[in-house]
Amino acid sequence: MPHTKPRVIIIVEDENDIGAVLSAMLSQYGHRLAIVNDIPLACAITSAIRPDLVIVDAKLRGGDGEEVAKTAQALDIPVLLISGDLEVIERSMGGSIPFLAKPFRLSDLELRVEELLKRNDHAA
Repeated sequence: MPHTKPRVIIIVEDENDIGAVLSAMLSQYGHRLAIVNDIPLACAITSAIRPDLVIVDAKLRGGDGEEVAKTAQALDIPVLLISGDLEVIERSMGGSIPFLAKPFRLSDLELRVEELLKRNDHAA
């Protein structure tokens, strides 16, 4: 995933282990990362810093991660939803937000992140 400049990616995940794995993997590529586990804070940070990408778990303690996704989309920020909840997966499969079902291979995550970042580059 070579890039000329570091990308800012917000990871919205309430499972610390998953957030740490995602952060470790993506930081290998020089990305600057923030891990947030609170929906209102994630929405506020997304609005304030306008990251290059938001990766959000669709099911979070205290609410629906899709709220964060909608905030990012309203700002033209690419979003990748992740979830292990079968109901959420089925509901999201035909949706407008790119989706990755847990458990996923890190190589699949890498490909989706690269695709979304490239799409964002072309849109800019």
